[in-house]
Amino acid sequence: MPAPEAKENTTPQEKRKLLIRAAVLPLLLCIHITCGAFIFIWLEGKAEEEEIESLKNQRIHFMHHAEKLPEDKIQRLTELIAGGCSKDHDVSKAGAWGFWNSFAFSFTVISTIGYGVVAPHDDHGRWFCILYA
Repeated sequence: MPAPEAKENTTPQEKRKLLIRAAVLPLLLCIHITCGAFIFIWLEGKAEEEEIESLKNQRIHFMHHAEKLPEDKIQRLTELIAGGCSKDHDVSKAGAWGFWNSFAFSFTVISTIGYGVVAPHDDHGRWFCILYA
């Protein structure tokens, strides 16, 4: 059975409708991803800033009292830190929820690829992620 031939007699109105669809759908997708990015920044950004500030304060406190620790305690602490480091919860990079990371995360969520390295840590961000997908 021969393949159906393409319709050669398309009217200018039909061509215009196809062009509009071809232009509007990617635009709507970009708007959807951008809105998702801003919502993730809003939901996760403050929690991230608070966590970074808390870690900075803990570091300052530790450095202030580290001189008083005996050598065996420092060795044990070093082992605990080395064993407890996690790539999944890396807060050493400030701004993990900046615009481009949030934009990429939004695209990843709607394309069902998966989380990757960046994932929401806040309950509100997790719920939004479920609803957004």
